Amino acid sequence: MDQVDFIDNAESADELGWDSTWLDLPPGMDPLDEIVADAVAAQQVWYGQPATGVLDSVTWQRIEFMRTLDLQSDVQPSTPSDHIYVAGKLEPVPFEVVTWDDPGGMRIGRTYKKKGKTKTRYSARKEGPLEETVTHAVFHWTGTKTPQHTYRAAWNTRRSVSTHIEIGDDGTKFQLVDLADATYNAGKGWLNRCSIGVDITLNPARKNHEAVNDALERLGLQRRPVITGKKVRGWRPGPFLGATPEQLKSVRELMRWFEQRFGIPMEAPGDDIAKPDVVRAVCGIGDATPAKLPPGWWQHAHFKKGRWDAACVSLPVQLELARTE
Repeated sequence: MDQVDFIDNAESADELGWDSTWLDLPPGMDPLDEIVADAVAAQQVWYGQPATGVLDSVTWQRIEFMRTLDLQSDVQPSTPSDHIYVAGKLEPVPFEVVTWDDPGGMRIGRTYKKKGKTKTRYSARKEGPLEETVTHAVFHWTGTKTPQHTYRAAWNTRRSVSTHIEIGDDGTKFQLVDLADATYNAGKGWLNRCSIGVDITLNPARKNHEAVNDALERLGLQRRPVITGKKVRGWRPGPFLGATPEQLKSVRELMRWFEQRFGIPMEAPGDDIAKPDVVRAVCGIGDATPAKLPPGWWQHAHFKKGRWDAACVSLPVQLELARTE
């Protein structure tokens, strides 16, 4: 498409067929809203274009290309059910979850090929009954835009990583691996064997954080926390949005059910999210074993030196809410 300029965003949206969701804003916003213009300008700055605030054809092409990448694996809309896989059988749960058998579901393959060799991403737990074996939950965030993006970037690649459940921006829970299997989620074999991995979709490279929060407030919805000054795997991103209320609600639902089903206590024995290195030293996590490490909910940052991947989610706060709501 040749360069085409427009008088305003209403004309642009009508001609090019975009809407506010293309800019990571809530749906149904008026293209002439100043928040939309701010979001367009943020995209243009990101792509090195003049920040006019009007979505021209060049900006549209770049946004449309990224959307195509994000939506490639969205073969059909996700349709959740109220069952989850445990040891190959569907068990009823008091919340909705998308398993790999549901429309829009995804499953991490047990094995993958690398340099001509077959490698394993996860294996069956062998220690005994799940109620005795599963004692910990390890909390992560993905650094990606959508669960489908995570699937393409991590779960379905020649990488060893895997997890059990990923929670999208809207709170949708995707079960990716049977809970009876031990995933490579914590980076330590002994902890993998006794834990369930829970990831939230959160992207520190996502733009327009101020515009998104202004739009949410205008719609009478809760603003999301803006996270600053953090280092993610050696990279220092600019300000980015924290977890959504819907994601945190889903985390709390899992907290209650994990305690009921597996006996994982609703406790966070080491949750100083600002200084995970201190928690490691105090708890002796470097040399810990399941027998030494208190059961409950832990941040992945507690087990990987130099990482900050708590996404500013305080597990004690969420556990207290889960007990009382």
